[in-house]
Amino acid sequence: MRDDDTFSGGRRYPRNVCIAWRQTWRIADLEETLIGAAETVFHPSPSKGWIALLIIQRGFQGRGYGREAATLLEDYLFSFPEVTELGLGVLVQNTPAQAFWEKRGYVHIAQRSNTHGNDCYVDRLPRSTPAKGECKNPE
Repeated sequence: MRDDDTFSGGRRYPRNVCIAWRQTWRIADLEETLIGAAETVFHPSPSKGWIALLIIQRGFQGRGYGREAATLLEDYLFSFPEVTELGLGVLVQNTPAQAFWEKRGYVHIAQRSNTHGNDCYVDRLPRSTPAKGECKNPE
Protein backbone atom coordinates (compact mmCIF):
# COMPACT_ATOMS: atom_id res chain seq x y z
CA MET A 1 0.00 0.00 0.00
CA ARG A 2 1.25 3.50 -0.87
CA ASP A 3 1.18 6.40 1.61
CA ASP A 4 -1.34 8.21 -0.58
CA ASP A 5 -3.88 5.37 -0.39
CA THR A 6 -6.83 5.12 1.95
CA PHE A 7 -9.18 2.25 2.79
CA SER A 8 -12.94 2.39 2.68
CA GLY A 9 -15.24 -0.58 3.00
CA GLY A 10 -12.29 -2.94 2.60
CA ARG A 11 -11.25 -1.32 -0.69
CA ARG A 12 -8.18 0.77 -1.41
CA TYR A 13 -8.60 4.17 -3.07
CA PRO A 14 -6.09 6.89 -3.92
CA ARG A 15 -6.74 9.85 -1.59
CA ASN A 16 -7.37 12.25 -4.44
CA VAL A 17 -10.23 10.17 -5.83
CA CYS A 18 -13.73 11.19 -4.83
CA ILE A 19 -15.69 8.12 -3.74
CA ALA A 20 -19.31 8.71 -4.60
CA TRP A 21 -21.16 5.50 -3.77
CA ARG A 22 -24.74 6.31 -4.59
CA GLN A 23 -27.42 4.20 -2.96
CA THR A 24 -31.09 4.64 -3.89
CA TRP A 25 -33.68 3.57 -1.32
CA ARG A 26 -37.33 2.67 -1.86
CA ILE A 27 -39.49 3.65 1.12
CA ALA A 28 -42.57 1.46 1.54
CA ASP A 29 -45.03 0.53 4.28
CA LEU A 30 -45.66 -3.02 5.52
CA GLU A 31 -48.07 -3.65 2.62
CA GLU A 32 -45.27 -2.63 0.16
CA THR A 33 -47.09 0.59 -0.79
CA LEU A 34 -44.57 3.09 -2.13
CA ILE A 35 -44.32 5.92 0.41
CA GLY A 36 -41.27 7.74 -0.93
CA ALA A 37 -37.65 7.47 -1.96
CA ALA A 38 -34.22 8.41 -0.68
CA GLU A 39 -30.68 8.56 -1.95
CA THR A 40 -27.40 8.54 -0.05
CA VAL A 41 -23.88 9.15 -1.26
CA PHE A 42 -20.40 9.56 0.20
CA HIS A 43 -19.39 13.01 -0.98
CA PRO A 44 -16.97 14.77 -1.34
CA SER A 45 -14.93 12.15 0.54
CA PRO A 46 -15.50 8.85 2.36
CA SER A 47 -15.73 10.78 5.66
CA LYS A 48 -18.79 12.75 4.52
CA GLY A 49 -22.12 10.96 4.29
CA TRP A 50 -24.69 12.86 2.26
CA ILE A 51 -28.47 12.47 2.21
CA ALA A 52 -28.98 13.56 -1.37
CA LEU A 53 -32.73 12.97 -1.34
CA LEU A 54 -35.49 12.13 1.10
CA ILE A 55 -38.98 12.55 -0.28
CA ILE A 56 -42.24 11.28 1.17
CA GLN A 57 -45.46 11.39 -0.89
CA ARG A 58 -47.75 14.18 0.30
CA GLY A 59 -50.52 11.78 1.37
CA PHE A 60 -48.12 9.98 3.72
CA GLN A 61 -46.50 13.05 5.28
CA GLY A 62 -47.04 13.78 8.97
CA ARG A 63 -47.30 10.10 9.91
CA GLY A 64 -43.69 9.47 11.00
CA TYR A 65 -42.43 7.88 7.77
CA GLY A 66 -39.95 10.70 7.11
CA ARG A 67 -38.65 10.63 10.68
CA GLU A 68 -38.18 6.85 10.57
CA ALA A 69 -36.54 6.98 7.13
CA ALA A 70 -34.18 9.78 8.24
CA THR A 71 -33.13 7.74 11.28
CA LEU A 72 -32.45 4.67 9.14
CA LEU A 73 -30.45 6.73 6.60
CA GLU A 74 -28.39 8.39 9.34
CA ASP A 75 -27.75 5.03 11.03
CA TYR A 76 -26.69 3.52 7.70
CA LEU A 77 -24.28 6.36 6.87
CA PHE A 78 -22.82 6.48 10.39
CA SER A 79 -22.33 2.69 10.32
CA PHE A 80 -19.22 3.40 8.23
CA PRO A 81 -16.51 4.19 10.81
CA GLU A 82 -14.80 6.72 8.52
CA VAL A 83 -17.92 8.90 8.30
CA THR A 84 -17.48 11.84 10.68
CA GLU A 85 -20.43 13.97 9.58
CA LEU A 86 -23.55 13.98 7.45
CA GLY A 87 -24.66 16.66 5.06
CA LEU A 88 -27.70 17.56 3.03
CA GLY A 89 -29.19 20.42 1.09
CA VAL A 90 -32.58 22.02 1.77
CA LEU A 91 -34.31 24.48 -0.52
CA VAL A 92 -34.45 27.91 1.13
CA GLN A 93 -38.21 28.17 0.50
CA ASN A 94 -38.90 24.71 2.01
CA THR A 95 -39.42 25.83 5.61
CA PRO A 96 -41.14 22.57 6.73
CA ALA A 97 -38.07 20.58 5.62
CA GLN A 98 -35.74 23.07 7.33
CA ALA A 99 -37.65 22.62 10.61
CA PHE A 100 -37.61 18.82 10.18
CA TRP A 101 -33.81 18.67 9.78
CA GLU A 102 -33.11 21.31 12.46
CA LYS A 103 -35.09 19.21 14.98
CA ARG A 104 -32.75 16.35 14.13
CA GLY A 105 -29.70 18.49 15.00
CA TYR A 106 -28.60 19.64 11.54
CA VAL A 107 -27.11 23.15 11.33
CA HIS A 108 -26.91 25.49 8.34
CA ILE A 109 -23.27 25.95 7.35
CA ALA A 110 -23.71 27.65 3.98
CA GLN A 111 -26.18 28.92 1.43
CA ARG A 112 -25.61 28.32 -2.28
CA SER A 113 -27.35 27.49 -5.54
CA ASN A 114 -27.85 23.85 -6.41
CA THR A 115 -27.28 22.37 -9.87
CA HIS A 116 -30.76 23.55 -10.92
CA GLY A 117 -30.11 27.15 -9.84
CA ASN A 118 -32.29 26.97 -6.70
CA ASP A 119 -31.11 28.61 -3.46
CA CYS A 120 -30.32 25.94 -0.85
CA TYR A 121 -29.01 25.74 2.67
CA VAL A 122 -26.20 23.24 3.17
CA ASP A 123 -26.70 21.53 6.53
CA ARG A 124 -24.33 19.37 8.57
CA LEU A 125 -24.72 16.88 11.41
CA PRO A 126 -21.50 15.74 13.13
CA ARG A 127 -21.13 12.23 14.51
CA SER A 128 -22.17 12.52 18.15
CA THR A 129 -20.53 9.36 19.44
CA PRO A 130 -17.33 7.59 18.44
CA ALA A 131 -17.55 4.96 15.72
CA LYS A 132 -17.21 1.32 16.71
CA GLY A 133 -13.61 0.62 17.62
CA GLU A 134 -12.84 4.28 18.38
CA CYS A 135 -12.01 5.46 21.89
CA LYS A 136 -13.40 8.58 23.50
CA ASN A 137 -10.76 11.07 24.56
CA PRO A 138 -10.73 11.38 28.35
CA GLU A 139 -11.56 14.88 29.57
